[in-house]
Amino acid sequence: MYKVPTIINQSEASTSCLFKGIVTDEDGKAVENASVIAFLDSHEPINVVSDKNGCFLLGGIKEGNYFIRASAAGFMVCTHDVHVSKEDSEGIVLKLKRGEINLGGRIYNDDGAPLKAEVTLLKSGIVIQKTWSEVKSGRYSFQDLITGRYEIQATAACYSARAWSGEATGSLTQIDLTLSFLDGCTMLGKCDVCEVAKEVRYCKFCHAYICNDCRHNYPERVKAMFRRRFSELRKSPNESELEAEYEKELKDAPTATTRNCCSG
Repeated sequence: MYKVPTIINQSEASTSCLFKGIVTDEDGKAVENASVIAFLDSHEPINVVSDKNGCFLLGGIKEGNYFIRASAAGFMVCTHDVHVSKEDSEGIVLKLKRGEINLGGRIYNDDGAPLKAEVTLLKSGIVIQKTWSEVKSGRYSFQDLITGRYEIQATAACYSARAWSGEATGSLTQIDLTLSFLDGCTMLGKCDVCEVAKEVRYCKFCHAYICNDCRHNYPERVKAMFRRRFSELRKSPNESELEAEYEKELKDAPTATTRNCCSG
């Protein structure tokens, strides 16, 4: 066991617990600037960074069962369950394995278009990394992983969640997921037509979030669709450019009697 210096005064020792340790690689070499996070039930997580000797210290913490998570650039995340009490004086060694595998892919919707989604990577039920797929390409990636079995979960508002599980063994494993639209999905957000925060529903036809008050205002819904497209492309078009885009669509816009095609 590595000897970790105790940095705590006697008054602290009488009222709180101390958790100390060291972060190393598989060869026992200290890992500097590793992030160590301690979780205790619903309490706020405590985050510290290892020093040049790989040592870290969590002082003044409550007694209990902690979930410890250590990570550093170029290494696979390491996790431990540890019981911390005033009687404990021994430190802990957290060994990080060098990552050699990348997992990545794309997230699509039913139409085959790229979709922005939250993507979560799990190993043995433990969250390892989280990221978002890119708006324009749907791409996502997880870096610095080791060989093993993983699960990937993708979620997006108004779409059914999708998951993949399998063995990661190559230098790059491509995992593409398609999320299906949930008809009638409602959520709290800003209406793309009136721009007021209220309950909205995603319209698959217009690719926009619409409130009930604006559901049958078809021309404005088409305008909202193009505003959202420009926004997703991170463009700021002037009014004439936007006008030209949606005027093409409004040529054959349905009348009030045939508006069911966009009832969303």
